[in-house]
Amino acid sequence: MKTLIAILFIITVATSCQQKCTCESIIQNDTDGKTRYKICKYLKNNDKIVDPANPCEWKISEQRSAFFQGKEVEIIKMDCCFMGDELIIDKKSKNVIGYFPSDK
Repeated sequence: MKTLIAILFIITVATSCQQKCTCESIIQNDTDGKTRYKICKYLKNNDKIVDPANPCEWKISEQRSAFFQGKEVEIIKMDCCFMGDELIIDKKSKNVIGYFPSDK
């Protein structure tokens, strides 16, 4: 019985370690990699998400051009979080300048 408990503990720890998102895994072999990486770093650096949310697994579901606060931007809708969180990226600076969580 102790062996079974030890094995289950090791599997649980290993699984939880694999699920942690560092954003670094996004860039490799992904057409939207740079954009998704910037979004992931913005969300994590600004404490916009909480566990168990994992922006490393999110994909871009929609992208459109618009104007926001007098700037030409890209509105990026992610395939997560109920209706999909939206982020705003300044086309000139390429920085994330806004975040709007989705409705439930």
